[in-house]
Amino acid sequence: MRHIGFSTLMLAVFLLTLSSCEHKDLYMVDSNLVKVMVNFDYTNVDRTPTAMRVLFYPIQADSVSTGAPLMFDLNGTGGVVNIPEGDYKVLSYNVDNENIIEVNDNDFSNFRLTTSSTMVDVDNNSGGEKARMRALFGQNLPKAEGEKEYLLYDEPDWTCRCFCERFHVNPPTTTTRTDGAVAPSEVPSLTLAAEPALVTLEFDVTGIDGLSRASFVRATISGVAASYCMATGTPSSETGMVSFACKIIPEEGIVRGTVKLWGYQPEDIEDIQQYLNIYVWSSSGNYYFTNEVTGTLNEAIMTGGDSRLVHFDVEALLDLTQGTVGDSGFQPSIGDWGEEHRGIQM
Repeated sequence: MRHIGFSTLMLAVFLLTLSSCEHKDLYMVDSNLVKVMVNFDYTNVDRTPTAMRVLFYPIQADSVSTGAPLMFDLNGTGGVVNIPEGDYKVLSYNVDNENIIEVNDNDFSNFRLTTSSTMVDVDNNSGGEKARMRALFGQNLPKAEGEKEYLLYDEPDWTCRCFCERFHVNPPTTTTRTDGAVAPSEVPSLTLAAEPALVTLEFDVTGIDGLSRASFVRATISGVAASYCMATGTPSSETGMVSFACKIIPEEGIVRGTVKLWGYQPEDIEDIQQYLNIYVWSSSGNYYFTNEVTGTLNEAIMTGGDSRLVHFDVEALLDLTQGTVGDSGFQPSIGDWGEEHRGIQM
């Protein structure tokens, strides 16, 4: 019992000694990392993301090549990151989307964003791979004569991009407060301005008789960029085809299509052609028609400047009343549309 009482007495003395000491703030300073406040400017985009990913690529001694990035996921309003001193190239994009796929994010120059594409079959006879093209709802969709085959990509969700060519981080420093305590210096900041990564294509299809019979309309546009180069903020050189649903507006007699794309035509490819194919499912049969829209999109690029929206009209001259209610399968008589390539006036 005496032993226990002595221990209790010593503990009380120790606590009194602690309480008599002058209290000072304690700062844990990591000599290897610097706190940086990252802010975002959404002035040039039409929405505010809820989450952003930021990648700091260390610039190597040759001032050209970069190392593997330091990656941070932040709230859309920004946040604080901890990185070593040095120089960095910085890329950022929103991650509050569902279908965007990152490719080569460890390589600054080759980092791309894309979406899922059609599956690939293996030819057991040759051992090679063959892409399954234009397979929608169990049907192999027809295509325009002369149109190349492409992988069919999902339409990308809304995406924005931020870029900083060079951001310098000084070594961590400390300051001594008036009360003698040592504290970290003011946190440096980096503001990243967002820009749209996608362009939007809109079109109205007129000249469809019996539109009230249509139950579903889908479109594809081919020869467009399959991915987006994050380092340059431009469409990549690989091309593909995007499929998307259209809206039927029978009271106005039109079908309206809207699709988001990474871009129309990469600058390093000159002979790419874009085809817009419209597929109509109706109670009297299934129909399709096609138009080459290369000239329309090229003109939009040349005259639109930084515009991210292109609109044009298409006259189909399509009659859905030709078939019998209950027919199925794409109407073979509409095949002539695949041979008629008409220019479109914007």
